[in-house]
Amino acid sequence: MHQIGPYIGKIRPTLARKLVICYSKEEDWIWDPFCGSGTIPLEARLLSRHVIAGDINPYACALTRSKLHAPVSQDICSSQLKSAAKILDNLPNEGLDQIPNEIRLFFHERTLREIIALMTEFIRRRQFFNIGCLLHILHHQRPGFLSYPASHLVPYLRDRLYPRDQYPEAYEYREPLPRLKAKIKRVLKNPPPPPSTRFRVLQKSIFDKYAPVESIDAVITSPPYMDALDYARDNRLRLWFLGINDYKQIMEKEIRKNAYCFYSA
Repeated sequence: MHQIGPYIGKIRPTLARKLVICYSKEEDWIWDPFCGSGTIPLEARLLSRHVIAGDINPYACALTRSKLHAPVSQDICSSQLKSAAKILDNLPNEGLDQIPNEIRLFFHERTLREIIALMTEFIRRRQFFNIGCLLHILHHQRPGFLSYPASHLVPYLRDRLYPRDQYPEAYEYREPLPRLKAKIKRVLKNPPPPPSTRFRVLQKSIFDKYAPVESIDAVITSPPYMDALDYARDNRLRLWFLGINDYKQIMEKEIRKNAYCFYSA
């Protein structure tokens, strides 16, 4: 479950689990105001704690929701993907003129068109687990991913390592649904138990004070690496598919303010 999607600067699940066990008990409410990829919220949920998770990074919130909303069987996802497949049957061959070139250069046009259709459908139906899995397979150099050969974390093309004239197969159409099904099968090889506690995931700054102090039993978090990691740049491709176009302005200033607020508190 922790491998649903990549994220820089993640806390180790074993450490997160030890912190949850040490500083809380079952049925306690845990607040993680810098939830990142959802490592602490997931461990808390598996240990029967209630969770309030927050982050100003939409990609972080998407990953955390995908873990906490994971289905208890692959059959649920299979039914959802069958429904989504019908949408792909009648997609028009145009409609990419408004897509930024920095996004289009990563994908075959047909692949990109189908990714957008699937993401739109998953968001509309609030299928958070499918969103997280699709975000994970967006870009990499392996055949199971959807982009042209690219790095796994920081998105940049590896066309020098894989020139088009020498690796033409790497630049062909990549069908999203079979790759998404394979990803879901890997993640749900050992599906989580049904949730026995409550949780909330909110795209919020710590300044919003969205977690009432009287309802929290423990604050367990892994704050951002201020000025060391560029969360917006390294996730910019996935952020675009979540509707974030100008990631520089809306992400980095707030992340640094949050980190300053936390470390100086």
